[in-house]
Amino acid sequence: MKKYILSLLALSLSLLSVHAERVTVSNVDIKPGETKTLGISLENAANNLVSFQMDLDLPDGIKLNKEGSALSGRFSEEGAELNVGKLPNGNYRLTFTSFSLTPIVETTGEIITLSVTAEESAAGGKASLSNILFVTSNSDKVMPENTTFDINVLYTLIYKVDGEEYKSASVACGTTLTAESEPTREGYTFSGWSEIPSTMPASDVTITGTFSINSYTLSYLVDGDEYKTMTVV
Repeated sequence: MKKYILSLLALSLSLLSVHAERVTVSNVDIKPGETKTLGISLENAANNLVSFQMDLDLPDGIKLNKEGSALSGRFSEEGAELNVGKLPNGNYRLTFTSFSLTPIVETTGEIITLSVTAEESAAGGKASLSNILFVTSNSDKVMPENTTFDINVLYTLIYKVDGEEYKSASVACGTTLTAESEPTREGYTFSGWSEIPSTMPASDVTITGTFSINSYTLSYLVDGDEYKTMTVV
């Protein structure tokens, strides 16, 4: 019985160690043709992590730039470099190994900065890190949970009234669109907005509307009887 309890305790501790490390990536907003930097952060309980691998899956139209992607200052080994490979499924594999067994310093903060570029007409969407594995100087394996994050590609939504810009905003592709309230102008009637997509496409969108001047009746009365009427704008 004692041996059984010890085995359960060892299993529980091993499960805790698997999830003691946490990898996170913040969402990023990017415009077509723009290059941005996103950071991969690590919260770790183990203080002797000396290597890692993780697979990065990016949405279609989002490209990883090897130049501009690097390890952070938490890697103190001289000459430490991030290795970026391409897997058969199109994902990127990010790896590093300290052959001098120099551990990652500190217990929280960025470990990698990645340079990404949004191609023209990129839709963006969910990105993920999977198959995350860290190895300690004692050859123990630490496997944080997979993580996801959003890469929002922003396009311009413009409202124009009588050919002039009324309002504009940067909107992520795929966002549900609801028409702006119609503008008002004394003495005029608004036509209503032109057709608006249900969701923001992977392109800029221009919504238009026009004002038309109202007509009113001008009446002249003499002794209560109509003398003259006319239509006046």
